[in-house]
Amino acid sequence: MTLEIDPVREDHIKSLFNKYAGMTLPVREVSQSMDINGHTHYYDTPKLPDDDPVIKEIADLAAEHGLSLRVWLPGTGGTFEDENRLNMFVEKHDDGQYHITPSFFLG
Repeated sequence: MTLEIDPVREDHIKSLFNKYAGMTLPVREVSQSMDINGHTHYYDTPKLPDDDPVIKEIADLAAEHGLSLRVWLPGTGGTFEDENRLNMFVEKHDDGQYHITPSFFLG
């Protein structure tokens, strides 16, 4: 089943949140390991602090509009099936910093 999102509503939502695009977030990379077939593999996973004020501000604004917030860090997986969920993407730039992208959408 495909989720039907009202394009006028989505454009309004994007206009509210695009002011955050480009902001830097204090993402840190946490080293983790996984055993696969008897071999240990190490990798870094990006993590946001639970108390980040920018994320709290965005989540509060989303809540004012009846939305929950899902932050997509590199490596995040999931589905787009909730018309009342705002998806926000974060990318790692060449400078090593993590920035909010201008890709805000519902789903």
